[in-house]
Amino acid sequence: MQSSIEDLETFREEFQDKNSNEDAGSALSGIRTLMRSLDAFEYAFPELRDNIWFSGFQGDVHHAYWRVKDGKFDDALSSDEEVTRALAGEVNGILSNISESNNTNPISQLRRFLERYGEEFDPHNAPNEYQNEAFEARDLYCLGYFSTGLIVLGRAVERALLELGRSRMVISVNGFREHTSWEDARFFERTKALYEIDMPDKSGKILSKRQYHQTQLFVDYRNQVAHNKYRQISKETASRMMGQGLDLLSELEDLRMRLESLEDGQIQELKNVSVPI
Repeated sequence: MQSSIEDLETFREEFQDKNSNEDAGSALSGIRTLMRSLDAFEYAFPELRDNIWFSGFQGDVHHAYWRVKDGKFDDALSSDEEVTRALAGEVNGILSNISESNNTNPISQLRRFLERYGEEFDPHNAPNEYQNEAFEARDLYCLGYFSTGLIVLGRAVERALLELGRSRMVISVNGFREHTSWEDARFFERTKALYEIDMPDKSGKILSKRQYHQTQLFVDYRNQVAHNKYRQISKETASRMMGQGLDLLSELEDLRMRLESLEDGQIQELKNVSVPI
């Protein structure tokens, strides 16, 4: 976008100083590129429409773009002064939105909007082992793909449960099928099993009731994402689940490290753990 604006500024300066149409081609190209860029941002972030600094700028670019598309300025490329002057008027209309003040400049405003988007949760809070998924989920969230972001984060939670069960030395479960190895158990089965299994020191279940229910949200979400109610998840709901998911990953990793710190012999293998279905 910045290069397109620079093309428009160059055309305006050349026309004002020398009455020249030399950069008219770049100006026409810049308007087209600006329109595509702004529409792409609006598609990814529908809430931008509610900001006057964005909608006003986009409206001026759209007005110029449709005149370009209809061929109104084609003769500007062949030194038609009247047409070139009309093109300069459209360019001035677009550039009038851009000022030296960061508070009113739509490019600066858009940059700040993108920098702050997704700040409701910080992927750095995720354990190192899961930061790739955390950042991928945050990026998808920032692009407006809320459902896909939650699926990615749910995948990290599923992997955390797998590692937690390994550290607790769960060998197999009896769930949908008998004698299912821990490696082959489903997300749902692992969650249920860890909610039923005691810590080796008898201090409680591996998963607390709260952790169990938070994990179940990700299980249910992944299993039912094809349903419209889940696919059309709101930004607010997605943000809340993302934050809860990152906290849950940290807690699960803390539990795994606690198990790993126990001395040899303190953890006994568990086979065919009964999983209520």
